[in-house]
Amino acid sequence: MHWAYKRYSGWTWDSSGLFDSSCKSSNIYDCINNSTVSTFARTYPRAVAGDTIHFKYNDTTGDAMLKFTPNLDCNLPTEIFVSETWVYTEGYEVEIEGDFAPHTTWSSPKKDIIHVTVDKEALGVDVNDKSVEIFIK
Repeated sequence: MHWAYKRYSGWTWDSSGLFDSSCKSSNIYDCINNSTVSTFARTYPRAVAGDTIHFKYNDTTGDAMLKFTPNLDCNLPTEIFVSETWVYTEGYEVEIEGDFAPHTTWSSPKKDIIHVTVDKEALGVDVNDKSVEIFIK
């Protein structure tokens, strides 16, 4: 057994590198260190309408991949956060692959959000070992 000493602190002015400590502006956005903050603005699934098999995000390229098996009892879409402000400033592409790709659509109801919906009536009753793969680039 050993001790690990860590400095615990909040995500505000004391977070090393997120803000320019010499900034005197009253507008917090003027003081943000853009290159550092973008590393924290990751794509991630906020809610999955099924069972997640795999999720991967490459913080160098911004590419993300979510693979999941849809839940027939869930009536809500899968929701994915995509940072248009920090990561996908030039826009992004969404590709859908997998067993249910022909029955899956995506939309962006508001900034930074992707909704993925699987047409459950087209699925039938056997979803075991079948999946949807979503690629964001």
